[in-house]
Amino acid sequence: MENLYKLDGKVPILKAIPFGLQHILAMFIAGIATLIQLYPIWKIGSRLPIVMGVSFTFVAILTYVSATYDSWVQF
Repeated sequence: MENLYKLDGKVPILKAIPFGLQHILAMFIAGIATLIQLYPIWKIGSRLPIVMGVSFTFVAILTYVSATYDSWVQF
């Protein structure tokens, strides 16, 4: 486990496979959500070319919390 936290640490293959599958699943779901936006199902969808993806809106909140509570994480 120590190797994971090093700058050039390598993730063991048995741990890397689930992470890779999670990434593929997230991209697949985002693709389905994009298609639902383009071609609505019942009243769900905007009929606009909106590309859905993973959100990074949590980064601002975590940066604020980190700065407020004097965390060891520095940005």
